[in-house]
Amino acid sequence: MSQDQSKSNDYAPKNAIEEKLSVFQRKIFRVKAYNEVGGPKDTKGAYSLSMANDGDPKNKSGYSLGWGQWDLKQQGRESVPGKIINDAVNNIDDQALKLRAQINGINIDNVDNYKDELVKTIIKTKRESNPTVTKFKDLIDAELAKMSERIDKDTVKLMIELDECVKDTINQVKKPSSRVFLETNEAAQLFISDLKNQHGQRRVNSLIAFLNSGQVTIDEQRRDKHHKLKWVPGATVKTSGSEFGFEELLMFRLSTQYGKDHPVDIVRRFANIVKVVKVKNISLTMEDARFFADELPKHIWTKNKYNEVFKHKQFRELTIIANMKVGKKPLALSIPKPRTDKKYIDPASASTLHPHAAEIRAWYQRDYYTNKVWNIPSRYYWRIGPFSDD
Repeated sequence: MSQDQSKSNDYAPKNAIEEKLSVFQRKIFRVKAYNEVGGPKDTKGAYSLSMANDGDPKNKSGYSLGWGQWDLKQQGRESVPGKIINDAVNNIDDQALKLRAQINGINIDNVDNYKDELVKTIIKTKRESNPTVTKFKDLIDAELAKMSERIDKDTVKLMIELDECVKDTINQVKKPSSRVFLETNEAAQLFISDLKNQHGQRRVNSLIAFLNSGQVTIDEQRRDKHHKLKWVPGATVKTSGSEFGFEELLMFRLSTQYGKDHPVDIVRRFANIVKVVKVKNISLTMEDARFFADELPKHIWTKNKYNEVFKHKQFRELTIIANMKVGKKPLALSIPKPRTDKKYIDPASASTLHPHAAEIRAWYQRDYYTNKVWNIPSRYYWRIGPFSDD
């Protein structure tokens, strides 16, 4: 098989949505699917009601649905997802609804009114699942599954809009070095589409200003003394070197309030971009390599959640290549091989050569372990756990 054929097969349509998209739009969709529902084959996650980070006190989101996990709390009843959930609830069979209510000790006088109140409850709920909604969730999910074509159609529209956003953003970047970086790096283009999808056009406008000037103060939403949301100046981010690269893109996003609160999620989303683009198609400058080898780990190790980031083969390879590029031994190679006769590594045998040895050691202390050896470029091998490369 030729290299061109292999590349073509990598991005062949995996579902009905991708058949209606261009190759680049498929990549946008896959990044979005991996970020939100687990991948382009996860139809169960796309066609059901879910609550991200259920019960987390920092969670500001509400119920969500679709491939993009549209937030119903933020978008409201008149939005595309709001209308979808409204129709799904109203499509529930009246007798099935009454029977479920009776089983749970709920008295329904008027079915239409109760459905309307149920939709209102779904829309306004945030942070954690509502007990009443939970009682009817399987009935709602069944109706959402029947609306898959409608959800897919709206998703296709969104992918096309995100593609246009990427093109418009590149056209608005006038600084030659920044523009060349965007035009020649598909991973950077997917970064823009994901930024637009998660945070909206205002954040993209800040990125454009950063790309053009090398410095920007990022606006953040804060509540005033009257509890009204207002935009106020946040952190100021600057380019760190002579060339604009992935270091600047990631530091821009990590400097936002969301990035400060959820640095692991920012890196996880970039890891999914690497997963879709493939590491062989990403070129790191020396400044990028130093960032991946030295600076980026500080943002994820302090949260003790690096296992969430390094579960992707492609991202692991990228970080190891970065370490090798700057002449450093990949961090995992400073840790001795885990014992094969027990589930846990012997803490006494853990390496102390690295300042984060204790945290890395904790990474290996899992309830499961397989002695799978993953081959990486050059002569190095990295012993890893049972991670998914899908």
